[in-house]
Amino acid sequence: MSYDIGLYINTGIEETEVMDIGNYTYNCSGMFRKALPAEYGGINGLSGKVAGDEIPALRIAVRDMEEQPEVYSAMNPPNGWGNYEGALQFLKDILAACKTHPATIIRVH
Repeated sequence: MSYDIGLYINTGIEETEVMDIGNYTYNCSGMFRKALPAEYGGINGLSGKVAGDEIPALRIAVRDMEEQPEVYSAMNPPNGWGNYEGALQFLKDILAACKTHPATIIRVH
């Protein structure tokens, strides 16, 4: 299982995907729950939110992961599916996409 994230616009008739950010394994969900604000409960908490509004929270999450690699690396899943480096890059990709398309809606599937 994995988080599949994209950015969408509502055309008034339907939601249209603007950008497919990609996906990353649920095995690193603990890292995302730690890095993002508690009220988000992890990556799923981004779903339905306006991309531009989430830039500050994503910046803080990326900074926290970058400043504490030893803490996040200790959370690497024992099965080897996903790791600190990949989880950090995924958050950076989400942040970059939100900066590029700030008026879109984040969807986590």
